[in-house]
Amino acid sequence: MPPVTAADAERLVDSRWYQADSPNFRIISNGDSMEVEKLARELEGFRVAALGLLQLSGDSQKLTIIAAADRASYGAMVGNKMSLNTSGVYNNTPVGSYALLNLDGRGVYAIHPAREFLFHEYTHFLTYSRGTQRYPYWYSEGFAELLSTLSFTDDDRFQIGTPPASRAATLLNMRPMPLEQLLRLTAKEARKRDRVRLYASGWMLAHWLLLSSGKADEFGEYLRMYQQGADPVKALESALSMPIADIEAVYRQQFHGKFPVRSSAMPQDYEAPAIKVDLLSKPQAIKEIAQYLANVPRRTEQLSSILQEVSEKGGEIAQLKASLAEAKIGAGELDSAEQLLATIPQAQRESIWFRSPWAWLQLYRQLHRKTQQRDKAVLRDIRDQFVYLVNNNDTGATHWYGLALAMKMLGYPREKYTEMLEQAYFRAPRETAIAFELAVELYRLNDADYFAEVATPLLMDLDGRPEAERLQRMLAELEVSDKEG
Repeated sequence: MPPVTAADAERLVDSRWYQADSPNFRIISNGDSMEVEKLARELEGFRVAALGLLQLSGDSQKLTIIAAADRASYGAMVGNKMSLNTSGVYNNTPVGSYALLNLDGRGVYAIHPAREFLFHEYTHFLTYSRGTQRYPYWYSEGFAELLSTLSFTDDDRFQIGTPPASRAATLLNMRPMPLEQLLRLTAKEARKRDRVRLYASGWMLAHWLLLSSGKADEFGEYLRMYQQGADPVKALESALSMPIADIEAVYRQQFHGKFPVRSSAMPQDYEAPAIKVDLLSKPQAIKEIAQYLANVPRRTEQLSSILQEVSEKGGEIAQLKASLAEAKIGAGELDSAEQLLATIPQAQRESIWFRSPWAWLQLYRQLHRKTQQRDKAVLRDIRDQFVYLVNNNDTGATHWYGLALAMKMLGYPREKYTEMLEQAYFRAPRETAIAFELAVELYRLNDADYFAEVATPLLMDLDGRPEAERLQRMLAELEVSDKEG
């Protein structure tokens, strides 16, 4: 089966696209405009409720959501295979954080699978960006599942605790995961079947601990002990003053009982914000979708199909070619990207949308060379290109990041190019490549506090990858050095 059919791409290109703008979200959708407005309002309410539960102060980063009206539109962006198996995907990119949803996702169990997915992922978005605490894998996912079914009542209250239907089905079909296995399982060790059980079992344990155990404060002590490296089973026994066998018994008892729902009042000063909904022009809508696809791995075929559809309809394709070139650069297809950029008329090459992929193309060619073979004159030109891009379009992280890499290869002092990395990090704190690069440079600068601030939330995103082990070693080394100092 092809990744995208011509009919799917045509559906996406021919749709009417709306943009709903609220203080903390931007939703681009070819769905019903009233439904999109309602989703934006619910997200603003969810954000306030979740921040209160997490005891966090908020986040300045705006989340962009592309809400596809149906599977055809969704499939045109993720491919047909993924469109059959998912109702949403979440991506952190150098140009911001994105959620892509199928609003018409017909989950086997969930009533609103796209909404549950979005609430789950936005919980991670808030947790990872504002907190420096590293959570156990089971709790990170279990708590996000707990909030995924948050709902609002007509009297300015919200409710949590309703079982996600798909997780309830998992518990019935597979049975809860044994408690010790649940507490010790890491993302690196989990296989697909383990993850399915962990999400459901983590939800069940988090539900009991936070909503009905009467030990929510003691559980906070468990999280503190876990962060300090304590054994996860012994830490829970100590924090709750219960042997693991007793905790296991209560945990399993949840499976046979009813799950209470907690109702809480929204803050008295909360007022639902006004949501501005506008109809986008077709070129603007396609530009927004292309920017997303250009910055997400493995989306070159989807972007190619859209470009072909626009071309067949006689639309302007130069900027789409530049976006496709950008996607190919990210995929390592440098020659193909260069060929695409070469077809763009000279008169359009002063545009930001052309200069950005061109600068990155030249930078990647230098990055792929050995240090002694790099061309200093070319690197200086690349540096100047990124300076221009930063001065004329500094809202995203990508140009600051490119400037930092160019300065590093030119031999600038570490403090100087690290300042550019910081600027990139401030604009895209969840983009792992940028955060990891900054963390490594802070380690080399022996800045223990700043390193920990960047590395600790990053470890959550990198859990199970080799980079996480490297960060853990750096963190331990800096902590030892700090104590000895």
